[in-house]
Amino acid sequence: MIRIALVEDEAEVRAQLQGYVQRHTRQYGTEFAVTEFADGMELLAQAQQATLDDQRLYLQTLYDTIPCSIRQYAIENGQLRLIGYNKATWEMLGYASREGYWKFTQGEHKNTHPDDIGLVQAKFSRLLAGGTRENYENQLIRQDVAVIWMQVALQRYQTGDGRQYIQAVLYDVTEQRRRDLHRYSQTLYNVFDEVFQFDFNTNFSLLLFSRYTQKAAVGQP
Repeated sequence: MIRIALVEDEAEVRAQLQGYVQRHTRQYGTEFAVTEFADGMELLAQAQQATLDDQRLYLQTLYDTIPCSIRQYAIENGQLRLIGYNKATWEMLGYASREGYWKFTQGEHKNTHPDDIGLVQAKFSRLLAGGTRENYENQLIRQDVAVIWMQVALQRYQTGDGRQYIQAVLYDVTEQRRRDLHRYSQTLYNVFDEVFQFDFNTNFSLLLFSRYTQKAAVGQP
């Protein structure tokens, strides 16, 4: 099949093309036929789209090799829309596939721990109001309901066509948090004779440590 891009007078080009086909049919003894005509701009658009598709695939493959979570949000009419994320994003939250994570979240902060929803919304609101960078730590809930701690860096940026985006980079700091809590607890146990944990929402206290009793870690009303 021969594809010809018609860019000027279609009738004239068709006539020239027929003469070309007849000459080469006689010269090579093989019958030629033109089976398709295509607009030059259409061919160019198809080539550009193929290039963009290749670039997107390359970037997604690159993002998927990075061990931390990367999420990209488009800013549309003052609202956020999740448009992309890498493999680490859904794996660290316990999902079996990219599609499974997307089906659950639909671009919202549904994995955010209830205690931190206000914090996360405030950070994104600052960027939507014109800020450029925000950093914070918050808790996320995995699909298996385990809680993990993330260190988050947000950055707002603009592309050459004027579109606005926010990129979020999340690092899992759960183990670091546990080590810090362990060191802090050991310091308290060395200084105080008894250590309690008190829940203000339920008015419930928990004895975590005592030098005088074996009741440590037993709830005390």
